[in-house]
Order: sequence, then C-alpha cells, then structure tokens
Amino acid sequence: MSDSRISQAASEVGDYLWRGATAVGNTVVGAVAGEFSQKRNSGAIVIDAVVSMFPVAGEVTAARDAIAITIRMCDDPKDREDTWEWVALVLCLLAVVPVAGGLLKGVGKLLMRAVEKSEDLAKLCREILAIVRKAGLGDAVQWFRKLDFTQYQDVVVKAFGTMLDRIGKALNFILNKLGSVIPAQVQSYIRKLLPNLEELRKLGDTKIAQGIKDLMRLLERVRSHLVEGTWADVSVGGGTTRTMTEEARLAHLAEDTKSLGHKPMTARDYVPKDGWPDLLAFKVSEAIGTFSVKAPLEAITRTPGETMIRVVDSRYLDKPRTIPGKFWADSLAPNGTVWRTQSAIKHAWSMNGSYAEMQVPTREAMEALGISVPAGWDGMRLWKGRIAEQLDNEEPGATMRLLVGGDVQFFVDFSHPFNAPVKEWIQKQIKAQPTHWTDVRLPDQAEARALFLEERERSAKIRQEGYVRRAGADVGKQSTDEQNP
Repeated sequence: MSDSRISQAASEVGDYLWRGATAVGNTVVGAVAGEFSQKRNSGAIVIDAVVSMFPVAGEVTAARDAIAITIRMCDDPKDREDTWEWVALVLCLLAVVPVAGGLLKGVGKLLMRAVEKSEDLAKLCREILAIVRKAGLGDAVQWFRKLDFTQYQDVVVKAFGTMLDRIGKALNFILNKLGSVIPAQVQSYIRKLLPNLEELRKLGDTKIAQGIKDLMRLLERVRSHLVEGTWADVSVGGGTTRTMTEEARLAHLAEDTKSLGHKPMTARDYVPKDGWPDLLAFKVSEAIGTFSVKAPLEAITRTPGETMIRVVDSRYLDKPRTIPGKFWADSLAPNGTVWRTQSAIKHAWSMNGSYAEMQVPTREAMEALGISVPAGWDGMRLWKGRIAEQLDNEEPGATMRLLVGGDVQFFVDFSHPFNAPVKEWIQKQIKAQPTHWTDVRLPDQAEARALFLEERERSAKIRQEGYVRRAGADVGKQSTDEQNP
C-alpha cells in the first residue's frame, strides 16, 4: 500500500476529528505546528485501525470514506436517517469482499449516478460492463445479470460492526496516549463520539438492509437498459480483433415505456401537516415513495359529494380490506393498459377486473347508519400527488417493463379519525362493479426484447483497420426490478 496514500488518508481523517471539534466549540487552533502534527497522528491511528479490514491495498480510500461517513452519522441524527448516506457506507464496506470487493464498490458508485434524472442509463450500463471486463471475471454481461448485492448483506453487517469496534478502540487510544497534547475541545468531541458509535451500531442491521435494498433498486433500474451483443474473432488485415457481431436493443413496445421522469419521492420531499395523516408512520416505499417528485405533495380535504375511484382485483372481493385500500384516483382509466402503466401497478399486485366508485358521504348519511363521526368533520383528509414510476419485476406475472406512472392518486390512511368513519360507510354501502377491460395483462417484455439492427445499419458499421462485415448471431436476454404499492 502506498505510504503517500495512507499519509493523505490519515491527514483527512485527522481533519474530520478537528473539524467536528470546531463545530461544538469556538475554534481549534490548527495553525500551531504541534497541534497539526497531532491532527495527523490522530488520523493515522484511526485509519490504521480500519484499513487492515480491506483485503486490497488500494482500498485505503474505502476505509477513509467509511470513517468519514461514520463520523458524519455520529455528528448528526439527520445523517443517520439519510438513505443515501447508508447506501454510500454499504458501498465502502463492500470493498471488504475478497477478490470482487473493489469491483462491487466500483459498480455501486456508477449505479449511484442513476439517482440523477439526466443520466443516460444505457450508457451507464456500457460503463459498468467495461469495468467488469477490465476486472477479468469472465463474461461481463452474465456477471452483471447475476449480480445480487443482497448476498453480501451479512458480510457488510459484520464489517460494519468490526469497523465500529476499531474506530472506538482507536479513539480511546488517542484519548489515553495523546490526551495531554491535543486540544481540550478535540478530547471532548472524541468522548462525545464514543457513545454515538453505539447508537449507530443499533441501527446497523436495519439500515444496511434498507441500503442494500435501495442499491438493488438502482441496479435493476440500470440493468433494464442493458444493451448486449455477441463477441467473435474477425479478421482485420493480417490479424484478428475482438468485435461485437450483432447488437440487441431493448425493444420497448410503446412510447409510454420510456421514463417520463416520475421518480419516487424520498422522505426529504415530505412536509408534514398538522391534522393530516403522518406519512412517516409508514414505510417510505409504501407511502411517500409512491408519489412522483415531478408534482407537489398536497394535504387536501375531499369533501362530501366529491367522487373517488379505486380499481380492485376481482379475485379478492371477499376480503374486507380490498375496497377501502390506501390508493384512490379521481376517475377511472379508459382501459387496463393505461391504468397499469400510468398508475404503475405491477401484475403481482392486482389483475384488476373491478372497481369501486363512491362519493364522499355526508355526516348525516354516515350517522344514519350508526357510524360515529368526530366533531369538526368536514371531509376526508388525504394526500394528493402524482404517481411514481415502477418496474414490473415481481413474480408472479412480472413483465420486466417500466410502468411510467404520472396519474393523480390520493393516499388514504383509514386509521385517521377523519377517514375511519368513511371506511365503515364504504364497507356497508359500496359494492365493486366490473371494469369490462379486456387488456388485463401487458405483454411480457421478453415477447419484444431484442430487435436487431436493420441490415443497412449493420452494413454501415466499419472499422478503420479495414471493412468488416459482421456476421449474424443469436442474442441473449436480460432481467430487471423495482416497486410501487
């Protein structure tokens, strides 16, 4: 391992500790040469304690970044709840995996670029395949297809615990050996870090599992744009070269299978409102994450007489929770294809067939049925927004197609006191009726997966070394994943 890289990492880790101490006091006098020396010494102690966890010498950067993220999380409770901080930490800790650790981290970092709406995901696929090929682990496309970060979850959880142990021991060593020469504020800050490491440890299993789940969603989103080819040796001049003989294109069946930018909201996008259901009481993926970032999330009152629609699965009409579910619309889609794609409903969730339509009842109508209505009730209290896109990847019935979302949806928490009486009224008064839609299923993407390049496109492809006619070849298939309630 390069001494210069360790030295640089040690200096940076020392800076984290000194900067943290500055944040809890006035200033730390870093200009004094002796204190600067101790800053570097402190960083070296921590980085040396952690870096030996990583089997590849070049992964000193993973150790440095993991320490930085850990310290940030200790400093700020908001960072502890930040999904992407945990994903970033997972990426650092993946580097402990023997042989493939550095590659896993590298692929993960590229996947993080998919968080940006403007990223060309097909291009990102090509970049990932390039680094996989460079790693020399065999067929890059097959490796990428089979990549499953969840198989490394136990390794990452164990590495997280080990890292916290080592950071804790290093901090105690600094207090015991350098306590007389480092500023009092730094000592105080390090003492404050120690119990926070234990608080972080308690979150580890859950947050790492969620981080890996989020990483898998990114993986499947990017992997769905995989463009694959078959490689063969072809003659060029006096030798041979390795070239792609044919290309396959992911053949989306219609324009609406291309993302319209309705990416899921995160908890950061949500602003609670007093008196309305608290969406943070639900899993993000089951509430906030079902809404699109392209439209504001509104706390609204749906008043008596206003119409609401809910499509339901005819197979489960005997289940009491089928009709009064969480998600409603303001109108019925014209057919099953529009409903499934623009409401982003996976086949595994519902085969439709029926719908319930209601007008929000009046207080008098509910009380006439013996339903208790709270004082001050003036309608249902709902959250309104646009629907986030989903990838139809769940069995049974997965089609591996992007469901673009974008329609209006109402999120209804029927446990809320202003909505609970309406649930009772629905169960007593509302019956489902047939949709009469004939397009229950979208075509499987495999049915339209690989459209070969037109002959004129293929013949136009030449190499500078000489004109090469590319021979025909069979093209493989691919897979993908994501979600929306």
